[in-house]
Amino acid sequence: MIARRVGRTADRIYPSTTATVDGDLDLIAIEKAMNGEPVNLTLPEKIRAARLLANRGYDNAAIGRRIRSDRSTVAGWRNNGWPTA
Repeated sequence: MIARRVGRTADRIYPSTTATVDGDLDLIAIEKAMNGEPVNLTLPEKIRAARLLANRGYDNAAIGRRIRSDRSTVAGWRNNGWPTA
């Protein structure tokens, strides 16, 4: 069996921006999280990453794996309109 590590393939996700920060959000950290790379995010950064992944069609479980949150937490954010925390 061949294992694939999230974020280590040619299908890297690039949020469409050239900025590196948006207010208190670290957009570089968000991009790393979206690609499954280990990074410490604030709650607002996790929610932004989750929303961007959801907009790309990822389900709650896949989003949770990438941003290191439980899928039920992601479902709660989605059901509450992606709160800005």
